[in-house]
Amino acid sequence: TVAEYKPELFVKPINEDVRLDFIKAWTTDQVNNEYCNRLLITHKDCHDGVGTALSVSKFESIIRENIPGYLTDYEIMLLEYDKFDLEEVLKAVEDKVVFIGDYNFPINVFKQIEEACDKVVMVDHHLSPFKDGCGDLDNVHLDLGRSGATLTHEFFFPNQDVPCLLTLIEDRDIWNYFMFDNTDALNMYLKDEKYNQKISQILREFPGSHQVILHYSNLKKTIQTKIYVEESEILQKRLEGYVIGIVYK
Repeated sequence: TVAEYKPELFVKPINEDVRLDFIKAWTTDQVNNEYCNRLLITHKDCHDGVGTALSVSKFESIIRENIPGYLTDYEIMLLEYDKFDLEEVLKAVEDKVVFIGDYNFPINVFKQIEEACDKVVMVDHHLSPFKDGCGDLDNVHLDLGRSGATLTHEFFFPNQDVPCLLTLIEDRDIWNYFMFDNTDALNMYLKDEKYNQKISQILREFPGSHQVILHYSNLKKTIQTKIYVEESEILQKRLEGYVIGIVYK
């Protein structure tokens, strides 16, 4: 089966034969093994990374229920976006079956991972893999319109609906907010997280009904806070210098 690559839509499905071959490798040798030969690499300190890990954990639980003696142990490596120690990564993947979800490596690093590990696939939704040629690889699944968590769930459960929790994670992670249950929200796009304490002090001076959503542009991270504020021009004035954008919705 040959998957259709649509670079103009920033969508590159994984080759189905490759997907099935990976699933087989991930599960076949896990009965009565005495060592861990599988590794999940995902995004650290990120809801989408957590959702990715949950999808893999769900798959493991279902397989365990259906295969007596199945060992569910696998290692997890959490990495900050664009920050990793190459030597550490290559040591971690050595001779393992590796699933990379909601994270990506430059193509030259990915090639080194391929050589060091037993088998690897990468499922991601960031732009950089499209730019460096990863979209041309059969064992890579990319889609900028989705989140890593939902893409991972669909990788392991292609015929099942995505759980609501993962859909909500995706809704926030790619900043759609189609499903946001509180339309009275203040979305703040921050310059840097080091101003957290100062921003929090300012926000608490303007209590109201709009829930504050923080988007960290430098970390590509979103946080739904428990702070509620009023819609105020004075508040926006006070926040100048700390944010790059404020949107009430």
